[in-house]
Amino acid sequence: RAPGARPARRTARYLVLFVTVVLVGNAVMGERGLIAMFRAAAEMEELSRSIAALRARNDAFRHEARRLREDAGVIEELARGELGLIRPGEKLFIIADTDRAGRPRRPTPAPVPGTPAPPGGAGAPQGLATDR
Repeated sequence: RAPGARPARRTARYLVLFVTVVLVGNAVMGERGLIAMFRAAAEMEELSRSIAALRARNDAFRHEARRLREDAGVIEELARGELGLIRPGEKLFIIADTDRAGRPRRPTPAPVPGTPAPPGGAGAPQGLATDR
């Protein structure tokens, strides 16, 4: 053997080991590596769920639009509920909440959780107790 063959062989082994480590590292952590592939797969799954939800919402909008075009009862229901409209000939009665003297009664505020109940029990309407 030549005296310089052993160091050259050792250098070649280190070079092959270095190249192998770089290639494996790139395969795992590179731009198109294993980790990037897992991230892309997770993102694709999330986008697929989002697309499915948007398609379902779009179908619901299509169905609602078809109902509004084809069913006059739906339009009437919306006009009555959201706009407060009434048909010609109908009468609207507004019932005011007053006390016994005819003065408007202030609305009772909703109970706040964790506070004591008002006199007369929880949820009892104020001003309706009878003194008989």
